[in-house]
Amino acid sequence: MYTLSDTSHPPPDPSLLRSTVQRHLSHLPTYLNSRPVAAHTAEAYTRLVDRLNSISPHWKEGGVVLDSGCGTGRSSHILGKMYPDKIVVGVDRSENRLQRSKQYRDGQNVDNEFGEEAWIGGSDHFNFPPRPPSSNVFLVRADLADLYRLASADDVRLHAHYMLYPNPYPKPRRYKHRWHCHPSFPLLLSLGGTKIVVRSNWKGYLQQFSTCVEFAAEEWKGEGNRASPYLHSAKGGPRRILTDDKFEAMTNFEKKFVDSGEPIYELELKWN
Repeated sequence: MYTLSDTSHPPPDPSLLRSTVQRHLSHLPTYLNSRPVAAHTAEAYTRLVDRLNSISPHWKEGGVVLDSGCGTGRSSHILGKMYPDKIVVGVDRSENRLQRSKQYRDGQNVDNEFGEEAWIGGSDHFNFPPRPPSSNVFLVRADLADLYRLASADDVRLHAHYMLYPNPYPKPRRYKHRWHCHPSFPLLLSLGGTKIVVRSNWKGYLQQFSTCVEFAAEEWKGEGNRASPYLHSAKGGPRRILTDDKFEAMTNFEKKFVDSGEPIYELELKWN
């Protein structure tokens, strides 16, 4: 049994979630000034921007689907097929996980549909998967919090954002590591997207996430409230995913959960 529950892992008190979100919103400049961007993420982002600029000059205006924590890239390639007219960028901090992707591992000297070599020589932190199966998919090794920071500063607006089975850090004392309680949560929201899709086998995690979106919408001061467009969907909360014979698991974790008969849940935040 893999399922986590609020009984075995009690959620933080709503007042604690609200104060955490409020603090991260008000202290965002302090967070940005006190935390340097990791060198490998800065390098990877620069290379990514250079390539995407050469492919589509308007990619920052809703041309990218971001797959945060893509692991082996399985979900990224599925998203590539779901969004054939968009660029899918899969990001993971683990070189070991990315190396398990055949497309990532065997990318040398293979041209993708943009006529460029699939592997960027001289860097172990960034490459392009070859064709097939998804010629519009790029895999990047980077720290997500830093990448959110760089992309937000670059005024990137996503088409969609997928966060499939992020580490839920279930122990109560580690709640601050969860994305909705992380200092970069405002940056995550600022990237926008017609929808933000989060999946987990812990329904409570998704409920906490949606609650924090609600709090962010209420607490975000000044113009440019990037949480309020998702408020209606956040109030709807997560739903259980139907896993019938036609269901295709998007990640290795998801396949493991489904094969064992565990329920899985999805929070879909739509921009309204």
